[in-house]
Amino acid sequence: MTYNITDALLSLTPGAQWVLRGDEYSGLEWLDETQTKPTEEEVVQKIAELEYKKEVEEYKQQRAAEYPSMADQQDMQFH
Repeated sequence: MTYNITDALLSLTPGAQWVLRGDEYSGLEWLDETQTKPTEEEVVQKIAELEYKKEVEEYKQQRAAEYPSMADQQDMQFH
């Protein structure tokens, strides 16, 4: 899954009202009167953060699959 502007906006400003025409920041029309519109830089940074978190989770899952659980490892050490 690749993250996009929509994912970043939902994460940065939950519940905000906006319309995105196309898939670029320039197509963002901000309708919300209570939350301020994030800058393009904030959106780009949030997309990068979401991608990084996804990569970390995938790595954790991969590593967990390669090794027995901690309880199993401790049991092997005991025996």
